[in-house]
Amino acid sequence: MKNELIHYIRNENREPVGMVLAAKFPFEGETKIGVGWSACSPKERFNKDLAFTIAYGRARKGTNAHFPEAHRKQLKAVYDNMKDRATRYFKGATLGVWC
Repeated sequence: MKNELIHYIRNENREPVGMVLAAKFPFEGETKIGVGWSACSPKERFNKDLAFTIAYGRARKGTNAHFPEAHRKQLKAVYDNMKDRATRYFKGATLGVWC
């Protein structure tokens, strides 16, 4: 079993423009799940490694409050779906209070 689940957000040309990631972390003696995201602005070019780093950091720290306007609808839908998917995938782990 992997420690992360990844879903790429794509534009109308099927090019990646963002990422939603779920990961499991040890937290106060339990295994918790964090969900994070990253997205490019319309002027940026997608970088897989940078997207992973940003999404992983947000999943770990719980800084997911604001989705950018350019991808808000798609990110919100995938983010909510990822929480359900991660709960089923990481058996025995629970969502962190920050999700």
